[in-house]
Amino acid sequence: MQIVKSPTSPEHVPLSIAVAPARFIRPAKFEAITGYTVEAIQTKIKRGVWLEGREFVRAPDGNILLDLQGYYLWAAGQRQTA
Repeated sequence: MQIVKSPTSPEHVPLSIAVAPARFIRPAKFEAITGYTVEAIQTKIKRGVWLEGREFVRAPDGNILLDLQGYYLWAAGQRQTA
């Protein structure tokens, strides 16, 4: 934790910053987080286990991005059916 001088006080106060994770991530990062290999991800998409708009999306440049919220729902068995 970094100690910085507060603009409203001459005292030094601790400053902490929270960083929220990205909702949509690339397959390699998803692999590092979940343990599903890029090949396993591709297989789940190809077989229709993971659906576009639920567990993954396509970025404007055409790349596949995994949706962590959709994955968490799928993993918990709480994915809504169509």
